[in-house]
Amino acid sequence: MIGLNDITNNNNQSEEPKQQSSEQDVLNLVHKLCDNDDTVVDNKNDFHPLFKYLAVRDEHENDSKKINQDCILDGLTNEAKLEIRSLLLDTFEGCKDPYSNLKNVVELLLTNRYKRDSKDEEIFRFGIIKWYQTILKHHDNENFGKRYNQLISTSTIESVLVALSKTKNQSYSRLVYETLGSIWRLHYKTNIQTERDITMFLSIFKHYEYIGYHEPYSSLKQDITNSIYNYLDPKSDLWKNKEFQVFFKQSIVNLFQNAYYDDYFIPQQYEIDYDQYLVDWNTSQYDQSIKKPKPRFMFLAYINLNDHQIIYTIILDFLKVSLSAFPTWKEKLIVLGVLNYIGSFYKYFGINDPLLSILSDDSILLQQLITFFYPEKNTFNIPQEQDHVIVHYELLRLLKRFNLHSCNHSFKSIINEGWESIINFKQDPIHPSSLYHLCNFIKDTGNKVLNQDLIDLVFEKSLKSNHKYLVDHAQTLILEHSHLLCQERQMIK
Repeated sequence: MIGLNDITNNNNQSEEPKQQSSEQDVLNLVHKLCDNDDTVVDNKNDFHPLFKYLAVRDEHENDSKKINQDCILDGLTNEAKLEIRSLLLDTFEGCKDPYSNLKNVVELLLTNRYKRDSKDEEIFRFGIIKWYQTILKHHDNENFGKRYNQLISTSTIESVLVALSKTKNQSYSRLVYETLGSIWRLHYKTNIQTERDITMFLSIFKHYEYIGYHEPYSSLKQDITNSIYNYLDPKSDLWKNKEFQVFFKQSIVNLFQNAYYDDYFIPQQYEIDYDQYLVDWNTSQYDQSIKKPKPRFMFLAYINLNDHQIIYTIILDFLKVSLSAFPTWKEKLIVLGVLNYIGSFYKYFGINDPLLSILSDDSILLQQLITFFYPEKNTFNIPQEQDHVIVHYELLRLLKRFNLHSCNHSFKSIINEGWESIINFKQDPIHPSSLYHLCNFIKDTGNKVLNQDLIDLVFEKSLKSNHKYLVDHAQTLILEHSHLLCQERQMIK
């Protein structure tokens, strides 16, 4: 081993086999560097040979996969490796300067490109992770606090995350998630993540079963998942990454659990006081379309078919499942909220609506979606109450988004039959706000969607309402758009 004898002040030619000589030379070097003399510990030139002999890849080459020919790990016994690890960690733990060269050696051994499931990975990577987790566990101890503060640095925490993301050994899954939880609470939970951080979290979830909430780490996984969606740029290339798409499919149910607490999908005032909510809505002529969801859902607006076909498919499959059996009004609102927001960014630039392109090729899905919002017309023929007014409003928003003028006759029939059942549902009369928005829908679509008898029925019930705002609105529309009504009906005296 060139240079090792000089460094350890041993200039005599050894008579022992080369492996044994080189091993002892390395141990002598580590012992020399790990003495208590801080001037030696901080001497970068003295540490340079150790970096060279421990690095698996050549860090100075552009090709990160190129093997470092000076690496001596393969020539060391496991006993020597364990001794090197112990010497380095014991010295590092007692080091006064957390930014010393020892720190850099420890980080190298964490992030080194060991062979998968090799003894080197077990001794160095997992060995140091265990040591680090022990440090984090006991940092609250009064006698340990000072040393703890000296040992922790941002770069070391980042190196631990890199190390965790490189592992695949299921027997260490508990250690991996315990350590991940420690560095998450210590650093990542309160710091903006980079896309590099996200890819490492995804790698950990991939290799250590993201799905599996019977164990005690479900809360940690949920926290990290929420943070990923909150941070990730809606236009990031990660949305096209296969590994991320697998994660998206695994986490979509948990992602949309947050929709229940997002005003865009389910107005929270609605939950607190429904009656007052309706009063406020009627007073202000509520318009949901001006609202946007929280950042974690902003990606929906930027999805396009050219780049996100798989994401589209995952979302639509999720929506189908959401409506597959006895959907609640909240589930309906979430489904409608997604459909009304997905791909919405592109409509402002005259680009074809990607949602319409997909649903126009899947008319059965579209018909299923619509059918679920009509009383006595649902798939299960189960008696139900009238849907909440905001469900009707969001349904009309969705219908407006389609080119209904060119829809086939059977689909228009479903729309007409559905709204007729809503308007004539005697057990629970339609709310005036729903009639208000139906009048606006008719104003925008004329008789191209709803048949004339249904249009006349909407205005007839609106004009007979006890709510002045609805009567005034219907009268104004009839005066300004007299062609909307059948000429044979004279409803305004």
